[in-house]
Amino acid sequence: TAGRTACDARELALWMPRSDSQSGDLDAVRSPAHKRALAAAQAAFVTWRDAKCAFAATIYEGGSLARVVESRCRLETTAAWSGDLADRLAQDDAP
Repeated sequence: TAGRTACDARELALWMPRSDSQSGDLDAVRSPAHKRALAAAQAAFVTWRDAKCAFAATIYEGGSLARVVESRCRLETTAAWSGDLADRLAQDDAP
């Protein structure tokens, strides 16, 4: 369990800068309204992800697998958010 959560934490540490960079790329050439909406979405994402993953972990409440479920959820949800941002960047770059 400790090894799995440590591995997830290392991978999450790779995804977070990627999504932050993508947010910065989206933010760089946009209107003030777009920048505010992106900042709000980013903040809401972190809050939602943390709540979603805490809830997912309750299936093993009190057990050692709760940490594994929560760390895996954070990793997968952050990777999906990064994919969403990459899709938006691709759409914005399309001719």
